[in-house]
Order: sequence, then C-alpha cells, then structure tokens
Amino acid sequence: MKPASFKRRLTRLILLAWFVPAVFGLSYLVYIEMFSLDQMAVIMTTPLEPLFIGTATIFSLWYLSRVSLPLARYLEQPGAVSDQEVIHRLRGFPWHFWLLFLGYLILAPASVIVAAERYTDFAAGPIDWFRIHLVALIVAIIVGLPIFFRMLDLFGEAFGGLRLDRPHVTIRTKVFLIGAFTPLLIDTMIVQYYWTRTGYFTTETFIVWLGLEVIAVLGAIVFAKSFGQSLAPLEGVLLAADHTEAGSARVIRPRSTDELGVLASGYGELLEQRQAHSTLLRISNQLLRERDEGADLAAVAEKIVRLTQDAVGGDTIFLILHEPQSNQLVGVAQTGERYNADGYYRLELDQPSLAVWAFMEQRAVAVNDAATDPRVSPSMRARFNVISALATPLWVEGEVIGVLMSAATKTQKIYGDTELELMEGLAREVALSVHNQRIQTERLEAEAAQQRQREQIQLLMDSTAEAIIGVDNDGTCTFANPACLRMLGYRNEEELLGKNVHETIHHSYPDGSPYPKQDCRVRLASLARRSAQSDEEVHWRADGSPIPVEWWSHPIQRNGELIGTVITFVDISERKRANEELRRLSEYNRLLLDSTGEGIFGVDDYLRITFANRAAAEMLGYSADQLTGKDAHGLLHHSLENGEPYPRNQCPIF
Repeated sequence: MKPASFKRRLTRLILLAWFVPAVFGLSYLVYIEMFSLDQMAVIMTTPLEPLFIGTATIFSLWYLSRVSLPLARYLEQPGAVSDQEVIHRLRGFPWHFWLLFLGYLILAPASVIVAAERYTDFAAGPIDWFRIHLVALIVAIIVGLPIFFRMLDLFGEAFGGLRLDRPHVTIRTKVFLIGAFTPLLIDTMIVQYYWTRTGYFTTETFIVWLGLEVIAVLGAIVFAKSFGQSLAPLEGVLLAADHTEAGSARVIRPRSTDELGVLASGYGELLEQRQAHSTLLRISNQLLRERDEGADLAAVAEKIVRLTQDAVGGDTIFLILHEPQSNQLVGVAQTGERYNADGYYRLELDQPSLAVWAFMEQRAVAVNDAATDPRVSPSMRARFNVISALATPLWVEGEVIGVLMSAATKTQKIYGDTELELMEGLAREVALSVHNQRIQTERLEAEAAQQRQREQIQLLMDSTAEAIIGVDNDGTCTFANPACLRMLGYRNEEELLGKNVHETIHHSYPDGSPYPKQDCRVRLASLARRSAQSDEEVHWRADGSPIPVEWWSHPIQRNGELIGTVITFVDISERKRANEELRRLSEYNRLLLDSTGEGIFGVDDYLRITFANRAAAEMLGYSADQLTGKDAHGLLHHSLENGEPYPRNQCPIF
C-alpha cells in the first residue's frame, strides 16, 4: 500500500470516529425526547459543545497520527523502521484508540448536560445522567466497534507481509466483542425505546436490563470459548516453536465439527503431506550422499533399512530384491542384520507371500491382521512373528526390481493412507538408489574386466618378439610395445608417444634419400582402408642408423570409421645377410660350372632343366636361359640314333 493512501484512509477513520458519535448521539437524544429540538439547537449553537467536539477531534487526530507515524515511515522507506518497532506500534494502537475514544464518550455526556443546563431551561436529574450514558454506550457499540474493525482491516492490508509471532488482535476477541456488545446494544435500545414511549423506568426495570446484559456477556464468553476450542488446533500450530519437526502433523487434531474443524483437519493433512515430502527429501539426500561417497550396495541396503524404519516405523524392515537368474525374491537386508547378497530367505513367485503378492500385482498392500490374511506366508509369519505388514513394489524404469516391506512384530499396527503414501514415496527413492547402485556395481565390474583385458593385451604385447606401434589418423604414435622400443633404441614409450611416426622412424629410403610422407606406403594403405606389407624398406633408430625391416600395416576401424593403424615389423638384418650369402654362393657355383669344358645341366624329378653351364649350352646350341625350365627328355633325348622315338619310360635318366 502506498504511504499517502494509508495516511488518508487512517485520517478519515479517525475523523469518522469522533464526528459520527456526536451526530448520532445528539440525534438519538432528540429521538428519545430527552431534549427537544429547540434545546438541541441551542446546545449546538453555543460555544461549549462545538468547542468540546472540535478540541477532542483535533487532539485525537494529532495524537493518533503521532502514534502511527512510524507505520507511515515504514511504508515510505522500508528499512527506516524495524519490523519489531512496527509490530510494537500495531499492538499498542488499539489501547491508544480505545482510551481516547472511551474518554471522549465519557466526557461527552457531561459536556452536553452542562451546556443544556447553562444555556436552556433543562435541569438534569440522576435518571437523566443514567440515560445519556446509556446513549454513549450505544454510540460506542454502533460507531466505535465498526470503525475499530475497519482500522484493523487497514493495518492488515498495509502490514500483512510482516511475520507476527502472535496475533495482533485475536479472532476470539473479535467474536467476544460482537457476541457481547450486539445483545447489549439491542437490550439498551429496547430499554431506551420503552422508557421514551411509556415514561416508565423503575429499579425493577434496571435490574432486568442489567440481568440481560450479564446473560449476554456470559453467552458471549461461552460462544468465544467454543470458538476458541475450534480455533485451538490452528493456534497451536501458529504458536508452536517448530511445527515442522517429525510428528508435529499429528498434533493438528480438530476439536470441533464446524468449518474450523474441517479447516484444521485439512491443514493437518497438508502438514502430514509436507512432513512426508520433507522425510522423502531427507532420505533422498542421504542416499545420494551414500552414493557420492562411493558406498557399495551392502552399505546402501543397510542404510535403506534404517531410514525406512525411522520414517515409517514398524519393528522390522525388509529389503527384498528380485534375482533374474533364479526368478526368486531374495531377502538381502533386514532390521538388525547385515546385508547378505545370497539372501536370508528366498521366495518363489508362486508361493503365498505378501512380498510376492506386491511384486506380482505391482502395487502396495497393507495388512492389519496377518493371522487372517491368506496373502501372508505362514512360514514368514511364524519366523518373524508378523502381526501387521505393509509392502510396496520397487519400481524403476517401468520394471519392478523388488519389494520394500515394514512389519509390526510386537503389537498390531493400523496402516493408514499416510503411511501407505509415505511408503510408496520411499519405495521410489529406494528403487532408484538400488538401481543406480546396481548400475554402478556393473560398471565397476565391467571396468575391472576391461582393465584385466587391457592387462592381458599389454602382457601379450610386452611378450611378443614383433615390434608393434599404433598411430592415429594423423600418423601420431599412440602406443609402442617394448620390442618396438628395443629395436629402435628408445628407452621408454614416452619418447615416441605423440610424435609423427613417419617423420621419426620412416623418413628416408634405405639409400638415405628423403621418403616423402605423401608417398608412404603405410599411409596410402591406411587411407585406402586395406592392409599392406613390405620387406624392402628400413626404419631409422633413435641414434640415426637404419634397420632393415619387414613390416605389416592393418587399419583400425570402429563402426566403419577409420580411427588409426597398427603397424608390426621385425628386424630382417639376419635374413638380408643370409640372402646375400646365398646369392654369393650361387654366383660362385655358377662361375665354377662355367669354367669347366664339360657340359653340365641339372634336372628336377620331372626332367625339367634347372640349370645348364656355358659348355652345355654351347654344345646343344642354346643359351642357358633357353634351356632353364625346359623338358630335358623332350628337348634333348626324345629319339634314338635311328630316328625312332625314345619313350620316356625307357629313358635311363628318367
């Protein structure tokens, strides 16, 4: 609310509180014929009565404005006045108002009678003083009470955002004022009317009037007490130091059957729902903390049992999980016992059991008398002395993975909707926690298996005699096994990792001339996504010396995408030396055969010529190359001397 509007409305109410009583009271005095119209005209035109009304109004307006000044400053500049100061002023304002207003009404009759006696022929008796004070009482009720309530409404509208630790003016007080003053007003106006019309007013009349007023006040007290009893549950919540703690919702119990009783009942349900939500949030946070701290499934299961017992109650809590391999429900954790992955008991899905029923029907169930319910397993009832039980399935990702169960084993427990809803909420948190824990366990097991596989692969790579080196699509080294490091003269893998393999070990031909990267056979084969092999190239050691190698390259693909190449190679220095020695010996034998004058040639098992020396070639009129590979019998020994064919099977050579 704007400060100007607050000041304007408060000023208007103060002026009404002091002007309206004067107009109404003086008019009512004329109506009951206590004064004639001429007498009232004289009273109002003389200085005494207008001066009294004006002075009282101006003083009250000034005084109450000063009392409410901090309230206006608070609205003009929040923070300039503390909330506690504003609340203190609000609580004190009714006392200032009623002291001034009642003082005004007490003095007003005296000012009227004094003015009437001074300026008219009116002579006041004791009865007149009594009647005019009854009029003041009527004015206080008809005018003062409604205006006071309008002031309270104004304060509520302007300062409703303040947090009050107790009510400014209680509803019980308002009810009492209305319940007491309304009959008082009616009785007083009836007495005045009767007095005016009959002129009859005796001690008996006064006693009857006074008795009616006492009865009205007593009735208002009874009514206020009844209203207070209806309001007590809600007041208890407002005045409680901390009504959000566990169990506070159960304090909200209706003490009446009227609208306030219904309101208290509804508010109690809201607090129970809020308590359940807070409990679920607390449990969820604790389970998340367990997961973040790396707790295993055993620790999480034991934590679930403890938290569920704290939240729902029950003497024994059971965490029962479904085992897909055996298709059984396995009791892995329970109150007072450690987690047991193999289970304390196993339930077949076709046997009578409350847990099986909740699992198969996929909904929560409460049993208040386990002895008479056929869904309860007799063996489980006898083993754990189950009297009452509550079971709910553990749902996660559209699948039931188990059952959470609470059992009363000492005295019967009646489970209501609140416990059922809380248990279902707990089951959601528990299911999610167990599911996440299982995923984490499976992930850790998979990572351990991958680690074992990597170690096995590493052992294979470390133990193989072949050099193995891996490169990515840019030709950068990603790994190298010990055989590779030994052949190339590197001390550790880090000296090769991250380096371009072609530029490091494959940069030149055997004769030392540069080997351009774009011509590299390994690179070209990898880009073509095919394997390649060569024994005609060299790799260059860390010290700059070449090493003849035979290498094989194989592209690495993942889902059809090339991600690198693996290259294996062996040192063929010994093979090269052996081949050179063999070539040298072959050349020596050739020279030896060519130096003799006899013709010599050799054949295989099929009489194919494998070699011929120069003398043999010259004698036969062929070159050595023309003879090599020819059928010796068909070429040189096919006929007898007389020209007849010489069968191969008769040839002594064959």
